[in-house]
Amino acid sequence: MRSKLGRLRNKREIQQTIKTRQYQARTPLLHIVGKDNSLTLFRVVAVTPRRLGSAVRRNRARRRIYSIFFDLKGKIKAGVDIVVFPFAALIEADFVDVSEAVKRALNKAGLVHDG
Repeated sequence: MRSKLGRLRNKREIQQTIKTRQYQARTPLLHIVGKDNSLTLFRVVAVTPRRLGSAVRRNRARRRIYSIFFDLKGKIKAGVDIVVFPFAALIEADFVDVSEAVKRALNKAGLVHDG
């Protein structure tokens, strides 16, 4: 059974992460914003507004993002809150393309371990 992924759920903490923008990166499929936290794990949330489409499409985008972050769990810096803003292009993109976009954004933002 898969262990849980740290989820950022508190609205105030999400807003603080967005406002601080200590780490950020943009790709054609998504925008990532992050800031340090005092925990020993990273937490992630995907913000999917209604303009991305129906609930089914938004939920699919969220599940893809969380799945990719789960697979990258050991490679992402601990003690960071991450907010992901998917763009409309992510809805139609292949899973492999989304995965590469997330990895590229995390590298650009400096959120991946060096070793």
